[in-house]
Amino acid sequence: MEKRIDRRQFLRTIPGIVAGLSISMPEKRIQAEEKKSRSLVIYHLTGGISPWESFTPFPDTANADYRGPSASIQTQMGVRIAEYFPRTAEVLHETSLIRSLHSESSDHFLSARNMLKPDGGSTFGVRHGEKLATGGFPYSILFMPSIYQPMDAFDFPQAFRFDWNEQEKRFPPPNLQPQNGLQERAALLKQLDTFTTDNPRIQAHQRSTELALSLLMGGGSLQKTFNIPEADLQRYGDSVVGRGAALTSRLATSGGGVTILYNEEGSGFDAHSNIHERMQSLCPQADKALAELIRDSRRLGFVLLCTSEFGRTKKINGSAGRDHDGVHFAIGAGGRFKRGEVYGSLDKYGEIRDGKVPNKDLMNTVLEACNVDIAPQLPRVREILQ
Repeated sequence: MEKRIDRRQFLRTIPGIVAGLSISMPEKRIQAEEKKSRSLVIYHLTGGISPWESFTPFPDTANADYRGPSASIQTQMGVRIAEYFPRTAEVLHETSLIRSLHSESSDHFLSARNMLKPDGGSTFGVRHGEKLATGGFPYSILFMPSIYQPMDAFDFPQAFRFDWNEQEKRFPPPNLQPQNGLQERAALLKQLDTFTTDNPRIQAHQRSTELALSLLMGGGSLQKTFNIPEADLQRYGDSVVGRGAALTSRLATSGGGVTILYNEEGSGFDAHSNIHERMQSLCPQADKALAELIRDSRRLGFVLLCTSEFGRTKKINGSAGRDHDGVHFAIGAGGRFKRGEVYGSLDKYGEIRDGKVPNKDLMNTVLEACNVDIAPQLPRVREILQ
């Protein structure tokens, strides 16, 4: 989908650009920059990935009706996860894990809405992308080829949507139209603004200005973000999921606000039948992508959330799959998320024993991890925040 950027709209939605154009910055503003907001990446395992076949597996000694055919593996975090995620197991100790996330609904669309737009307003990315962006795309979504229509909770029409191009074997950049007269104005600004500084916060504002002007003039700097280096492809994998995750990381570190990797490749993780075969097919790429996103969140400074809209039933059904259920999980890394923290526990039947976190409250915790101030009375999981 092509999306033309209007100059006034862009300047209105990117915070800090106008401030970055000024020659000097009051000391009070410099001090305020000490508390820097972080870009957010959401890796959404769409379809309702099974927690029992991912990050909250039943013990290997559990009844086969609950455990299913898969085994579990140990992590440095001290918890066991499903065998389908060996690469993530190596870095899970860099994250916080909520094992007791809960959706009141077993409907894909309603569950996603409760998480991303609990008050019925605009979705999380639309509302907060502007606050978290520093010159990049405020809200963008990378959409895998899927047999399903995207869930409306993500407000796709309000985002910069990047779809996989099978012919080019990549997520191509947007076709941005240069704005008339801006090139001359930018050249004049460069001549007039000769102020230089070693202050990293002022330099960050200057970079935001350069990125914004570049985007308005056709996206020169941001277009380069879509050229994924070979080293990144080696790490993430040269696949649809791997290229999507690598680009997601690059968009976040290029000043993006909220960037979503919407992983519903094919029929996604909605495994009502043959769940073992489905996980064997989808997880190698998802595991590699998640492990590298965790590493990049710590190394490059963005916040990562990995979750799904809900979970799946505790017992295997008659078709060797699992149906919809409320209990699921969330993984947070980077920003103010603690390392090696596990929150919530389940009993031997997979029911939440303590620390229940409703879907509608999850994003409060994520915002605080991004250093965004939220109302003190709003519920959040303080135990996993620094």
